[in-house]
Amino acid sequence: MAKPYNAKVTLEIKGCGQGFNSPTLESKLKENIEKTCIETFNKQALYYGEGGSIPFINELNFKYPKSQFIVTGVLGPESNAHGPNEFLHLGYLRKMVLTLAHIIKNYKL
Repeated sequence: MAKPYNAKVTLEIKGCGQGFNSPTLESKLKENIEKTCIETFNKQALYYGEGGSIPFINELNFKYPKSQFIVTGVLGPESNAHGPNEFLHLGYLRKMVLTLAHIIKNYKL
């Protein structure tokens, strides 16, 4: 097998963490998310099963098992997640931050 650019790759695994499997959102939070997304983006919220390898979120979930989590990121127009140019669309990012702020503000226990 040819090595691209004569590269030599060495891998040493030091450890790993448990991934995060999100529990079902409680109905009040889900309704809040849906309402806020329609108000902000004129669209329903989209849910995407990604980021399951984020051990930190699982640690938080273990420590605070009754907590609800919104784990999100920004992939707006022309974004390039985890690429050489991890471009963020600032207008889209602004809307996302405002959306999260409204969700938190309107969340009632």
